[in-house]
Amino acid sequence: MPILKSVTQWLDATAKRLPDKIAFGEDKAGTLAFSQLREASRAMGTFLANEGINKQPVVVALDKTPQCVAAMLGAAYANCPYTPLDVDMPLKRIRKILDTLQPAACITDSKHRQLMLESGMKEGSIFLYKDVSNTPIDETVLVRVHEKRISTDLLYIPFTSGSTGTPKGIAISNGNVIDYTIQVAEKFGFNEETVFGQSVPFIFDGSILYIYQTLLNGCTDWIISKVDLMFAAKTVGFLNRHECNAVYMMPTSYSIIAKSGILKKSKPEHLQKCLFAGEVMSNNVLNTWRRALPKATFANLFGPTETTGTCLHYVVDRDFADDEPLPIGTPYENNEILLLSEDATETKYGEVGELCVRGAKVSHGYYNDPEKTAAVFVQNPLNKAYRETIYKTGDFAYLNERDEYMFVGRKDFQVKLAGHRIELGEIELQAMTLAEVDLCACVLDEAAQKLVLFYVGSIEKKTLKDELKRTLQDYMVPAQITPIDVMPRTGTGKIDRAALKKAFCYRETAHV
Repeated sequence: MPILKSVTQWLDATAKRLPDKIAFGEDKAGTLAFSQLREASRAMGTFLANEGINKQPVVVALDKTPQCVAAMLGAAYANCPYTPLDVDMPLKRIRKILDTLQPAACITDSKHRQLMLESGMKEGSIFLYKDVSNTPIDETVLVRVHEKRISTDLLYIPFTSGSTGTPKGIAISNGNVIDYTIQVAEKFGFNEETVFGQSVPFIFDGSILYIYQTLLNGCTDWIISKVDLMFAAKTVGFLNRHECNAVYMMPTSYSIIAKSGILKKSKPEHLQKCLFAGEVMSNNVLNTWRRALPKATFANLFGPTETTGTCLHYVVDRDFADDEPLPIGTPYENNEILLLSEDATETKYGEVGELCVRGAKVSHGYYNDPEKTAAVFVQNPLNKAYRETIYKTGDFAYLNERDEYMFVGRKDFQVKLAGHRIELGEIELQAMTLAEVDLCACVLDEAAQKLVLFYVGSIEKKTLKDELKRTLQDYMVPAQITPIDVMPRTGTGKIDRAALKKAFCYRETAHV
């Protein structure tokens, strides 16, 4: 049996087995069958290898289409880590990412070529997809590249800003993704009958589940456009039109659909597996979905990008009240969760500790940033015998009586106000149990020393505050509650709390 060193070996095998089956599709950009995907990717891999580019970052600046997948895999065939760019992100952020990466090449199209020039890429390092994807494939070159690679070579470098707003590139290897993909496939039983409806952008780590489950198992992945994602009815219509039976979405996406009321009129009829991650899922929202799709499997996946997507999973197996928290579950095989106290010892059963991860899915650290890497990719304090790296997630959790991990909050989201330690996520969870609240985010206005809750929904401010007074301790009730029309988002789709604070906290004075 050949040693599995690269995800490209999955594409080689699946394209041989299912050459004419659709691998990736998008309504406007068309489809790529597995054989077409492999041919385009190997052509680009040949081009990059002939340019002498090896183990150097390649950025991909294309819309969310099957061609974008092909370009990323083209970099993989050349044994170059790829970084997908959101072509709609601010130019300043793109420049910061490129400054960290110092990429050897960019694969783009005529539509975005000028953007990449303005971002600082040199003329000679920008290549158009239509040109490089038609490069004659050189089997000898690709074999030579593959022979020299090992599974710890980097596959891709996604960027996350965390709470600082400064992009951090996470160095993720082929081996990291191979382990994660195999574990998820075994857990959820994805196969060639699986038809995904992909809502997340390629810059979001959730996209690796879509891409590599498709390559490994021969699934079909239908990519949902931004327009279809803007309206709940269009999203449901897309899922039904393409007979999608599996999705992996942000809880926010589930919330928008659930609270639109569309599930009472039109359900995603074919959905069998509904996965979610990236934010806390409200059981109020989840229960709406479970009533609409009583036969579907729902699963909460949890973990930071630094652990190659997710490190814990919980398949919903019992009923929960709307205001109950949802478990984040148990670890995948081949990785372990440690709950550590401030003195770097293991917490006792039921006690809250920082969630730390060890195992095959822990990434190599932050690209070109040894200082930040050293701060959170640390020696396992429980192992004094040899070098072993664990990742400190900054998340706090505890084990419940069922041996399920329960999320408490992030270090970033824990604030101190008037002597009290407050978990902002707990406030948000209580607000989200109300049907009239579509989305919300709570922040601390440091200058005014007050909690501010922003929300999108039809509920009146006073009613919302009265409801929170019933369920929260007095010091946790936000001093200011502000309705907004649209919740700002980061590039990966998460709520942009920094943008909220910048836009509102230092000029809003009205209280309720």
